[in-house]
Amino acid sequence: MSKSFACRAKPTAPRIRYPDVWSAIRALSRIHSGIKGQSVPAEVMDFYIAMKGGDRHRPDMLKKVVLSMADAIQNDVRNRRTLYDLAMTRLASKVLSLKPDRLEQWLQGHPRRAAFMPKSSITRAECLRKAWLEEGREIIADVFDYADAMTRTRF
Repeated sequence: MSKSFACRAKPTAPRIRYPDVWSAIRALSRIHSGIKGQSVPAEVMDFYIAMKGGDRHRPDMLKKVVLSMADAIQNDVRNRRTLYDLAMTRLASKVLSLKPDRLEQWLQGHPRRAAFMPKSSITRAECLRKAWLEEGREIIADVFDYADAMTRTRF
């Protein structure tokens, strides 16, 4: 479990079990891509509430990650590394569209984000982009960790 996920309030153990990680990730994407008015499983809501943790910047990043993974799974991608790479590609394209002032707001949104800042880079904007992507890596790890938890049976 990544550091960021461990620091926040942890969601309760999932009550519904999914047959595999791919089904679990698709379930996590239902909050964004599901039919309006359709109920969302409680463990999905628990995950999103814990991931948000009062931060207005994380949900957008989480949405990009989960939807990119769900799209790839829909297209029969069943390799974690490929899902990771696709999610990072989508985040990389997203961070390029963010303005430096928006990235500064993101940095100020939580004190632990200062640790993501690289020690050297060409410009401040480039440092902010690299730091934003570093948090994106944590979110991807959190999605995989929780999807794994959603597939385990209780003993």
